Amino acid sequence: YLYPYLGSTGNGVCLVNAHGEPLRHYRTNSEVFTCQPTGDGGVLVGELTAKRLVWLAADWSVRAVIPVQSTVSGHEVMRMARRQPDGSFLVVHPGDRCIRQYAESGELLREIPTYPDTFAAHGLPNGHIVYTAQTAIVEVDAAGRVVWEATAADLAAIAPRWLTGLEVLP
Repeated sequence: YLYPYLGSTGNGVCLVNAHGEPLRHYRTNSEVFTCQPTGDGGVLVGELTAKRLVWLAADWSVRAVIPVQSTVSGHEVMRMARRQPDGSFLVVHPGDRCIRQYAESGELLREIPTYPDTFAAHGLPNGHIVYTAQTAIVEVDAAGRVVWEATAADLAAIAPRWLTGLEVLP
């Protein structure tokens, strides 16, 4: 199991086995809210206060450091960050009310405006992005135009309060 953590003894990412025994640690002084296995044995780590993504190799050495842009500091810099099949990185920036897509070099590829308090985002094979905000689920096209959305009014039966995660099913 892989999880990000904020702790009294530091922050980072930990890989544990089914018995809860730590197998590997990546430690940082930055807040960490997001991590992702990258399919090659590596791990993508989102460091909020450092405003960067750290891509760990299979041996957990630093493979790449990707700077991210943000006009805010600390807690609101990013939430979910995900490496995309094309090698780019999709990063949710709630403090800037946007999702940005970066090349491995850190070059900004695109910026999509979002509702406030966006938490999760997934790139789709057609170039669209599905994301969750505090009280909405939204799909936008490659240009950032809303394709569909379900807001709190549409989801009144479940009265969403904080839509913090998202999985796109096949």
